[in-house]
Amino acid sequence: MDKDNEDYIMAFVHERAKHFRLKNNVKQEYVAQILGLSRASYINVEKRRHSLRLAYLYTLACLYKVELSEFFPPLQELKLKEKITKKRIVKVKVKEVLTVKPVKL
Repeated sequence: MDKDNEDYIMAFVHERAKHFRLKNNVKQEYVAQILGLSRASYINVEKRRHSLRLAYLYTLACLYKVELSEFFPPLQELKLKEKITKKRIVKVKVKEVLTVKPVKL
């Protein structure tokens, strides 16, 4: 994955974390407590100074009662740079991602 896509995904994830917090009228301090972080650390997450671990995203998805995938941009928004030799591999991976069904716990 190239740097542009990686930066875009990270920005999207952090923006969605903030979006869901505001939508649910939850304070940063509460979210920080749920994640086991200090309020200052969580503020740094929303400001993209710190990255969010996948376990934190899962916890946030449970907290806000949304699918984990809602924290990530649609695949169509990513700029996939394909080499001719890897074109088939990329298409197969994208197809596999689209056919995975969420597991209900």
